Amino acid sequence: MQNNTVIHVEKNNLIFRKSSDFLIKWIKLYHNIGQKTLLLLSGGSVVRLNSDVTQFIKNSDLNFDFLTFAQVDERFQPENQEDINAYQIEKTGLWKVCKEKNIPYYLIS
Repeated sequence: MQNNTVIHVEKNNLIFRKSSDFLIKWIKLYHNIGQKTLLLLSGGSVVRLNSDVTQFIKNSDLNFDFLTFAQVDERFQPENQEDINAYQIEKTGLWKVCKEKNIPYYLIS
């Protein structure tokens, strides 16, 4: 049986403030049960969540062979690099940590 979990994070919502802890708990859970996991990352205000997830992965001794990241929600290619979601995620250090930990990741831009 396939189990798909979809989490919507909205600005100024309680889940938004605690969402990085929530994501880390889910990552640990899926690691413990050996469930392949695709974590889809959006841009905008939720990019700041990636910093906490990045630090968790960077400092963890877990084997992340179950985990894959993919960037979503790049509706257009902005002229200003600062407005590109993949660049904003890159600034959190996540792509670098993915390379170091051999975690696959896929970008739209």
